[in-house]
Amino acid sequence: MIRKSVQLTLWFLDKIDFIAPLLTRIVVGSVFTLAGWGKLHSMPDVIQFFQSLGIPYAHYQAPFVAITELLCGSMLILGLLSRIVSIPMICIMIVALATAKKAEITVFSDLFTMSDFLFIPLLLWIVVKGAGFLSADYFIKKLMK
Repeated sequence: MIRKSVQLTLWFLDKIDFIAPLLTRIVVGSVFTLAGWGKLHSMPDVIQFFQSLGIPYAHYQAPFVAITELLCGSMLILGLLSRIVSIPMICIMIVALATAKKAEITVFSDLFTMSDFLFIPLLLWIVVKGAGFLSADYFIKKLMK
């Protein structure tokens, strides 16, 4: 009886294993898309903020980051080139931690309470495992076979 229950549980979990990457893509992609959209609509403020952080060429960097967040976030939601678009998003989070959040980090464990840091392992998981079943990547891969 226990063996059947375990088998049934494992079968069920295999059938719903698409949910984790789907939800991760939607949540992380939405955060980046909205952040990029917001930056694009308040560019002078974003440039000024980047300058206050000492980021060089802020007038180029700010629109670059905004467009990258908007495009990569949107592509992540769709599951389009998910592994590739996750890499610049990880880079953006690393730079954000090294600049905007630097003062808030006194010990390594401080990172675990920051959403900026928590996006990094989620995105890294997508880089390694891919977008999952319900994604443009999956359907493109099927078409290519």
